[in-house]
Amino acid sequence: MSSLNVHSVQPHQADHYDVLIIHDDSNETNTMVYKYRDHLITDLEVEDVQVELIGNIGIGQSHFNAMEDIFDRYRHIFIFLTQNFTEDTLTHFKMQMGLMQSLQDPQKRGRIIPIWMAKEKEKTQKYPRELVLLAGVHYWRFYDDSYKTMYIKSMQRLIWKGRNSFL
Repeated sequence: MSSLNVHSVQPHQADHYDVLIIHDDSNETNTMVYKYRDHLITDLEVEDVQVELIGNIGIGQSHFNAMEDIFDRYRHIFIFLTQNFTEDTLTHFKMQMGLMQSLQDPQKRGRIIPIWMAKEKEKTQKYPRELVLLAGVHYWRFYDDSYKTMYIKSMQRLIWKGRNSFL
């Protein structure tokens, strides 16, 4: 990622969010995803990070309409990858719809980001092939002292880039 000047970053707009997290609906994942959302808001030292979870959007809409609106409201779409992710067919379907839209529209490219929960060598679950090819965020690095500073700086740049480039 290129270096961004913090002072040139666009302020947060009330009708736009920095991140939408798409996740499966298991109880185990819900606990982790709330912790991750709080982490994005409090640990990155970026002012007013706005994060929403997929369960909070699209009420009363078809999934097709909700997915179309996502790119109009959210700068980045994070795919929260857990062992249950591929077992939840609706979540997997939403992820595939978002990926298709990002491939067809240049304005949507680079906005879908997988969140890897485990180190590469420790991954035991099978992830969708579509996501393995994308550059993702390695959340485990936040808890590894040798990577923590690098992780925080890359996440800050990601949020700032989203505010400057998207929406």
